[in-house]
Amino acid sequence: MIGRVWGFAILLLFQTGILSAQQNLDLVGFLPYSEALSDVWGYVAPDSTEYALVGAFNGVSIVSLEDPSSPVEIAFLPGFSSIWRDLKIWKDFAYVTNETGGGLAILDLSGLPASVDTSSYRGRDLWSAHNLFIDSNGIAYIFGANIDAGGVTMLDLNINPLEPEFVGAYDLRYVHDGYVRNDTLYTADVKDGEFSVVDVRDKSNPLVLGTQKTPIGLTHNVWLSDDGHTLAVSEEYFGGNILTYDVQDPTDINELGQFRSNWNTNIIPHNVYYQGNWLVTSYYRDGVILTDATRPQNLVETGRFDTSPFPSDGEFNGCWGVYPFLPSGHILATDIEEGLFVLQPRYTRGAYLEGTVRESLTGNPRLFARIEILGTNARQYITDLTGQYRTGTADSGHFTVRVTASGCETSLFPDVLLVPGQITTLNAELSCTSTGLADESSFQSALVLQPNVFSGNTLISWDLGASWTPGSVLSCFDATGRVIERVSLTQEQGLIPIGQEWPAGLYLIHMSNGLEHWWKKAVKHD
Repeated sequence: MIGRVWGFAILLLFQTGILSAQQNLDLVGFLPYSEALSDVWGYVAPDSTEYALVGAFNGVSIVSLEDPSSPVEIAFLPGFSSIWRDLKIWKDFAYVTNETGGGLAILDLSGLPASVDTSSYRGRDLWSAHNLFIDSNGIAYIFGANIDAGGVTMLDLNINPLEPEFVGAYDLRYVHDGYVRNDTLYTADVKDGEFSVVDVRDKSNPLVLGTQKTPIGLTHNVWLSDDGHTLAVSEEYFGGNILTYDVQDPTDINELGQFRSNWNTNIIPHNVYYQGNWLVTSYYRDGVILTDATRPQNLVETGRFDTSPFPSDGEFNGCWGVYPFLPSGHILATDIEEGLFVLQPRYTRGAYLEGTVRESLTGNPRLFARIEILGTNARQYITDLTGQYRTGTADSGHFTVRVTASGCETSLFPDVLLVPGQITTLNAELSCTSTGLADESSFQSALVLQPNVFSGNTLISWDLGASWTPGSVLSCFDATGRVIERVSLTQEQGLIPIGQEWPAGLYLIHMSNGLEHWWKKAVKHD
């Protein structure tokens, strides 16, 4: 059936209304919905026709993209009413989860565009689940189900895709989402605020290889880079981060980089995926964001298409899902209130600016200096304990770079050439009348360690009051200047334990709202 067709007037409206909120992502087609939408996935039929499988709150919509500029719904399959509906593909079958009931829905797509046959799997009393992933071997991993402690239920789809065979479960904790490659499972443990790396070669006996906490927690989804070295992670929370981690050694996982769309807002990311060397992310109120992750330690935004009329803020509406894997290269995006978007991306490289800031008189690294590429949307970067910074922009050309720090003269560097795909090194020296660290006693109430000499763990309390902003963050450095822990501060005041897993040594605890800085020294002993 044809339930919806493209309206030229609506396309024109979007084209004229969002030009200021897009870069390197062009609108190809749009399909409005009266139903609220959730996730989206793609399917390619044997005749090479591409389809969008759209999760709605009340069912699944199947949309033909034979003409991507004019998407047409060819079937709508009603289902249990549920806010969450996630979809994945194995051969000519779609598997759909929801958190209300009915089990695992199975859609036989081999009859498209004429028909779709539906059935469901309810083995072992499976009734509801949050999400799923299907690996290249045809094993479906069901996450957050009403069975197996809400962990991971593993089903083999090979023998009979309509009647999957249960092959094992990982039931140590609730798992929200995950990714699997080469019998290695990466789980987003949203309730525990971390992700795990699990060996599932023996499906009956999964083995945890390593875990890693994320700064805010609320670890929502994970996706592995093509080379298998780097894991991208989203934090679904107010002011949450997109992060990259080196996972080559699961026993020694290291954070590489952080990215946030609209740093000084409470904007919430949802799902992140690797597409080549780029991250493609759906942000609730910011739409689809492309990030050059070629250098995972320096994530640079290079594309944006805002699907939502709502301003950037910490609310759960706007863009829910994104799918960047169609052979045509088109990106599919679902906006909860607006509908299905078909986008054409231009995957461009970021122009990197990196270097070190030092004090001219002493030669010491200047920590907490601010670097700005004027006239661009590049994020402002604050130097770390070693005085280093990493930033970049999607723009190319000659720019003025401003370097500022409290107690120092501002330095302007005109005519700095930035070229996509290239690293421009800019080292700066500032003339300073004070060190980078203020007297600790001047901000006793803002940041307190209880105690600052400890074994086990210490308690950190903060009270920023009116100085709090959505970008406020607490960073913990070891004696070498390496960040060993970072926590986003989502409220004006709070109290958290920290340091339990740190080795003995000297540490610097640094808190910043992006403009001001507070710090404390801490010593851990055996």
